[in-house]
Amino acid sequence: MEIPAKLQEIITMVQNDATLMFIGAIALAVLIFIVMLVVISAMRVKVYKDRFVQMQAIAKHRAETISLLEVEMHAIKTKNETHEKDLTLFSQTKKHLSDITIAHQELKVAFETQEKVLGTTKTNLEKEKGLHQQALDDFKVLNERTEKLTEENTRFRTNNARLVLKLESAVRKSQ
Repeated sequence: MEIPAKLQEIITMVQNDATLMFIGAIALAVLIFIVMLVVISAMRVKVYKDRFVQMQAIAKHRAETISLLEVEMHAIKTKNETHEKDLTLFSQTKKHLSDITIAHQELKVAFETQEKVLGTTKTNLEKEKGLHQQALDDFKVLNERTEKLTEENTRFRTNNARLVLKLESAVRKSQ
């Protein structure tokens, strides 16, 4: 490759002059320093860009996770509300069942008392039936006896009436 004549002249002049060579070396060092700063900055920008992309991915993943967790939390809250309603209903049912059990016990005691009263009443009824039957039997016997006595009394009256008539007739004949 051929270097243009003007540039060749400048290179020869710089090689012959120590000050220009020194200034060229400093300019080269500054240029290398600037290039190094640009390369380091470019590397940092790339690193920060990669970190930013990673952070965006992590943030997106976290946002999705948070969204899923919020949906799950809402479902759990709904389920919890349902469970609380069920628990309240269970508590009310338990209290109602307790009240019914107490009422049942009271009715059972009342029933047992009524059964005892019924047993006593049945026993008394049987006794009264026996007494009634005995009274009926006694009534029949006494009724029969009364009928016999009435018949006998009627017969005696009839006999007495005849005897009185005979006596009256005998008294009239004797007079």
